[in-house]
Amino acid sequence: MGRQVERILQVASLQRGDLDLVRAQLDGHELVGAVAKSFGLRVNSLGGRLVVDRTSSPAPLAADEVHLGAALDNLLENAVKYVSGPPEINVSSSVRGGTLVIRVADRGPGVPRSDRERVFEPYYRCPTGDRHDVKGHGLGLSYVRLVARAHGGEVRLDENPGGGTVVVLKIPLDRQEAS
Repeated sequence: MGRQVERILQVASLQRGDLDLVRAQLDGHELVGAVAKSFGLRVNSLGGRLVVDRTSSPAPLAADEVHLGAALDNLLENAVKYVSGPPEINVSSSVRGGTLVIRVADRGPGVPRSDRERVFEPYYRCPTGDRHDVKGHGLGLSYVRLVARAHGGEVRLDENPGGGTVVVLKIPLDRQEAS
């Protein structure tokens, strides 16, 4: 309950634009690896598999590690929450054109094309299928989008060939550190 209240307050602050990000220098690939490693224990306990693919080139960010880490954690949580059976999750991070590109791919039921933008609205949940038995308040992806935008980035959903969803999160590199 406390976590949900905190998420509601964070979303409200981000929507108003009055949440001060505590930016620090960090490597985006290392953050992805750390979040995936801690989440991997949960995936393993469910009999699933979490594969991480990070490129070796540096991904310097001036980012809020707590919020960006929480956004990544939320994407992994969704990849587990919406799958029946052991989760199979692939996480990758790479640098393209001055941007850190993070992809989280799952083998869940996927998100219908008509809902791929709406799921980023606060409190919206897909109305179809067996998703109503999944706990949540429809705040996770809106939080992820607000965190991405607060960092000058973006997030979108794509279809995963063979079934499931791919979330693509893009965060601009720190221009001073990247040069």
